[in-house]
Amino acid sequence: MITSYRTASCGTTSSGITSLSTPGRWTATKASAMIAHLVLFRLKPGLDTRARDELADALTRAARDIPSIRQARVGSRITTGRSYEQLMRADYPFAAILEFDDVNGLRAYLDHPVHEQLAHTFFARVEDALMYDFELWETEEGIRRISDAVK
Repeated sequence: MITSYRTASCGTTSSGITSLSTPGRWTATKASAMIAHLVLFRLKPGLDTRARDELADALTRAARDIPSIRQARVGSRITTGRSYEQLMRADYPFAAILEFDDVNGLRAYLDHPVHEQLAHTFFARVEDALMYDFELWETEEGIRRISDAVK
């Protein structure tokens, strides 16, 4: 475990992860890495209601029945009119972010029979997707690791 710092005004999410929002009063907090499984995806055009409902059910079952998932969030892309939005090579209107305590938790999720069902349903209904796994740290530790990696 490492010690990192966060502003006193920052809140801690239900998953125990905090984020640095604004500089201010600093308080020490113990921090550890977590694993994020990030999925960006675009549904097949013309997908009917039944197929969308089956995907929603599969996502719900995975979030509910796979014990190694610490936190699951699924949502839609928003746009704000910023120039970087035009630089994207592909549009992925949906995202899922699953959090795990460690790599073993991610592996347990990937090997779970409910994930196998989810994958089958997902790939039958998705036109394109990107999936990445990241080890994430509190702000200062993550920045330090990036700095160390580019030296």
